[in-house]
Amino acid sequence: MVRICVVGCLHGQLDQVYMDIETMDKEAGEKTELVLCCGDFQAIRNPADLQALSVPIKYYEMGDFYRYYSEEISAPILTIFIGGNHEASNYLQELPYGGWVAPNIWYMGYAGVVQFNGLRIGGLSGIYKLHDYSLGHYEHPPYSEATKRSVYHIRNLEVFRLSQISRRLDIMLSHDWPRGIYHYGDKEKLLNCKKHFRMEVNNNTLGSPPAEQLLCKLKPRYWFSAHMHCKFPAVVQHEGSPNLQTKFLALDKCLPLRDYIQFLNIEPDPQPSTFNEEGQIIGGDGPTAPIIISNIPSKEPTPNDSKAKLFVDPEWSCILQDTNEFLSLTQIPAMLPGQTGSKTKSYSATPEALKSVHELFGGTFSLPHNFERTAPIYKRSDKVLKKQELAAQSQADARQQKQAFFSSPQTELLCAMLDLTNPNAVLLGQASYDLSEMANRLAEQGDVDEDDDIVDDDDDDGSGVEPSPAKLTRVEPNPEEINLDDLDVYDGEGNDGIGGSVEGYEPGVVPVNDVEYNPKYLASCGFARPSESLSEYNPEGVAVGGGEVEYNPNPICTTEAPSVEASEYSPGPIVKNPEVIDIDTLISDDVDDDEETSVGGGPQEEYEPGGVELEVTYNPQPVIEDEKRPMEQGDAGQDETVRN
Repeated sequence: MVRICVVGCLHGQLDQVYMDIETMDKEAGEKTELVLCCGDFQAIRNPADLQALSVPIKYYEMGDFYRYYSEEISAPILTIFIGGNHEASNYLQELPYGGWVAPNIWYMGYAGVVQFNGLRIGGLSGIYKLHDYSLGHYEHPPYSEATKRSVYHIRNLEVFRLSQISRRLDIMLSHDWPRGIYHYGDKEKLLNCKKHFRMEVNNNTLGSPPAEQLLCKLKPRYWFSAHMHCKFPAVVQHEGSPNLQTKFLALDKCLPLRDYIQFLNIEPDPQPSTFNEEGQIIGGDGPTAPIIISNIPSKEPTPNDSKAKLFVDPEWSCILQDTNEFLSLTQIPAMLPGQTGSKTKSYSATPEALKSVHELFGGTFSLPHNFERTAPIYKRSDKVLKKQELAAQSQADARQQKQAFFSSPQTELLCAMLDLTNPNAVLLGQASYDLSEMANRLAEQGDVDEDDDIVDDDDDDGSGVEPSPAKLTRVEPNPEEINLDDLDVYDGEGNDGIGGSVEGYEPGVVPVNDVEYNPKYLASCGFARPSESLSEYNPEGVAVGGGEVEYNPNPICTTEAPSVEASEYSPGPIVKNPEVIDIDTLISDDVDDDEETSVGGGPQEEYEPGGVELEVTYNPQPVIEDEKRPMEQGDAGQDETVRN
């Protein structure tokens, strides 16, 4: 059993998270082994990084991460995070395939899979925007206002790579929600808390269509998200797989009186496969059994054995190798295999490819703790800079080019080992290292480090690093905490499953430091526990048996035009795959409005859905439409203007 802690949008509040975990561990008498963050982590190293953060100046804050980056303090628990839509994108772009952003803090890259204590954990960074979905990763620092936003939009290459996974995943992370997931929890309660979601829910445009596709394909045991700034649980029963359920949980952002944190005890897969010494796959219950590396004992102890270990996932390594040819660094829409509807070969990992990767890593898949700083550290003065002063310092540092675009040594090493194209090297006009060149470079660097150690022995420490600030006031433990292990499919009844009532919700708003918080919000978002009846998740037809909701993302030959105002789920007509885009749509603006969303009794902000035309709505499996069905007005893509 592995005790993990999942958090929503972090927004730089690392100290608060670790303090809350420490307090709640003491209360529970348990020890958290792993922290998972679902995006908006904000790995800001110094003021220059703020120039790459897609937020208005009024939200400029250094946060806590810079102290972990400078190694003034260390993360007490191994932490894994994905990127959201408010990140220091210049730093994260140095690690497209993942890497250590600070000691004991791992970034998953654009997409990735790692292993920890027998758990396979996948992640997809960013949010979905149709007009950038098929483009390459062309952005690089210094960013324009447009590329500062497009750099965190997910691309079809990462979704394609994740869809090649054929072995079971325990956990999947995404920043925005899979589209349609709201039909598998207490949808009405969600809409009572977030009224401005109603139009998108009615049009079935709330959430990410590619994430929905991955949910259907991968069927992970758990799926965690953030982005919408509210807590929402759901359970998806997958069609044709009676024993496969996905327990979904979205969490709020790290603020007082908000549901941003959840603790779970997760049992690793009971029937995994593994490698023998020759690199052959042994054990497991079939071809979908995960190949768990962390079950293999280390032949030789290493100096880092005391640290919690992450492991390279062999299947993901094979997929990266096999799909390297599809990497694009241009704005030209990329055509991927199968996009035209023709049959193509599978890019899933074969036993031969897995054996080759086993030989490449010498049977040792543990990720080295090879964090290296690539930018100046920041030492906060006694004077706390105002946001305008912080912005001025950030702009001055950027003008002086203190923050050059960099090819991270971690990325160079991984690309050399797996023979991958290093995107940063290409964007810098450099060649990628091969494995022999990398070995020579590391040997030379080791000689230099030994010389530096001799000099350092005679030097006084004199680092001048300021002491850690006092701990923040902790968030009170949430009495309405949801136990996902007890969660079943939502039954649609009025009881919230934890002793509360869905009906009669009256938010009481208390001003705290000029920000409106809702003391009843925690209880209001403790969503109902479903009954024993299961609603099947059916991407090809109508799901039945799950209360009153019939979820059909791909209606086939619908004979009756649905009403937009109907209480039952009525998706709009589906025509095209979003991977097939119209070049003319690339000129559309992508505008962020980072105002606080209203919760409870706060003022209702204006909501304007984004401009994704219905003709290019995502369709994982094209279907025949009924000509009598009218096209609904107002269908629009998920707009990030109301998501901080």
